[in-house]
Amino acid sequence: MRATNEQVKRMLQQNIESGEFDAEKSPNQDLSFEKLSERLKETGRDFNPGSLRMVNNSHFYNNAAYLVSDQNTIRTKIAIYQGNDVAEFKDKREFKGSIITQINDLLYYISLNNQTKIQITGSAERKEVKNFPEIAIREAIVNAFAHRDYLLHSFIKIEIFDDRLEILSPGGIPDGLTLEEVKDGMTAVRNP
Repeated sequence: MRATNEQVKRMLQQNIESGEFDAEKSPNQDLSFEKLSERLKETGRDFNPGSLRMVNNSHFYNNAAYLVSDQNTIRTKIAIYQGNDVAEFKDKREFKGSIITQINDLLYYISLNNQTKIQITGSAERKEVKNFPEIAIREAIVNAFAHRDYLLHSFIKIEIFDDRLEILSPGGIPDGLTLEEVKDGMTAVRNP
């Protein structure tokens, strides 16, 4: 039986010193970080690739740097459907660039499509409730980027239905863990 491209990449990755995708040397070394720098400035921090572990011991950018760079080509897709199945599209979009930009743009776009329901309860004030809790959406989106398997040639896919929001992130159980171990609470870090 022949190994798939992903299996070959995993075998090669196991021979790399760190064994971690994000620590491997980025194939693209011509990177810029305008979006990351802007975001850090907003929080009162300066951009420093070394302190952010974006360079390896040979001072080459790693894949973590590539993911937050303005040159990142990994895309994320979102679709909004009419009803509770995929029969009718209302809208679809694709996001690209730094994962910082993608996360911010996704959260904004989802918020525009996260309808607010008004509940009249009998008290003097009405109650406004979003279809989906914004805190949970933010956590799920960030987790989709943090825990996805970047070796897979796929993309994060978000689907919004009338009755639910689904976030699909490429990757299965991290190597070295079994389903039973996951059920018992064991964890493994895919992208430190």
